[in-house]
Amino acid sequence: MENRYKKEHAEIYREVERLDIGASPTIHNQYTFFSANIEHFLPMVPAAQHEELFRETLVYQRLSGLDLSYGVAGYLPPISGWDPEWANSLRHRVGIIACAHMGAHMLIGLLLAKAQVPLALLVVSHLVEPLKKFWKAAAEKDPSIVLPQIVDASSSSALRQLVRFVQAGVSLLIYWDGEEHSGGDDGLHQVCVPLLGQHIRLQRGIAFLSKVTQAPIVPVVAFRQRDGSVGVHQGTERCPQHYRGKDFTRLALQSVVQFFSPYFIHFPAQWDKWTHLHRMALPERFFVEAGRNLSDRYGILKGGDTYFLFERRDYHTLALPENYMDILGHCAKNR
Repeated sequence: MENRYKKEHAEIYREVERLDIGASPTIHNQYTFFSANIEHFLPMVPAAQHEELFRETLVYQRLSGLDLSYGVAGYLPPISGWDPEWANSLRHRVGIIACAHMGAHMLIGLLLAKAQVPLALLVVSHLVEPLKKFWKAAAEKDPSIVLPQIVDASSSSALRQLVRFVQAGVSLLIYWDGEEHSGGDDGLHQVCVPLLGQHIRLQRGIAFLSKVTQAPIVPVVAFRQRDGSVGVHQGTERCPQHYRGKDFTRLALQSVVQFFSPYFIHFPAQWDKWTHLHRMALPERFFVEAGRNLSDRYGILKGGDTYFLFERRDYHTLALPENYMDILGHCAKNR
């Protein structure tokens, strides 16, 4: 099974290498946003490396699916850093596990389930049914697994369900980077925190749940390493009892983001959210060095039959006239 896994792993790399980024409007738009986000949040990465980094990110996204399919079959890549004593402790107490869409993140829930930790997962609507099928198949293969509860993040009762689960002794697994944000820092549902020298908006949910239930927040990351193994690191628990004053939400979420920041720097391609980070970013608070020119001032986005001019400095967009792309194409041919 390991050889078959490695063969499919290599085939994913080959498929992404052959991918024509400009052929698909969806992939083209993702790359445009990816490049702009990298330039603002990781300016030390040369623009000439953006496409290579983007292709690596696509590979890691597809490897997450490979993790699930082989995890169901009973195969896991070599794991280093996993703390079985900590996992075992969650069978007798609760925690709010804060994950990011980073590296081999799908394996974290599987490792906890194999450790028989009572768990509830907060997931987006379109993943509810596929994940239920996955966990059913995993339990059929390994009856010792404790099946997690699946909570639909779009449900109006999601927050109440999560509180009840914690009160019943069930730990939660939540992605702090899982929401796509819009609007400003309204102080009620969102909070602004620093990330890699810029600022992003995050939902307050994880910190709210911790404060209401008094359950600690535990950041956990799983990242792929060059030797084919998966490293798992667990951060220090963030306990609401240890914070004074009214700013627990901001400080707790900021500390979670700080835990993940070194991994984004050392393994940038492994974070899925570079293609969507603009939805969480605060362009009006971007730090851009005076006199510094971005690699490209503008990008082109496509939505249906309409093209948009994308301002990389502040993320503003402007719809282009219908014949504008034809004019650009004609000019390019005659250069």
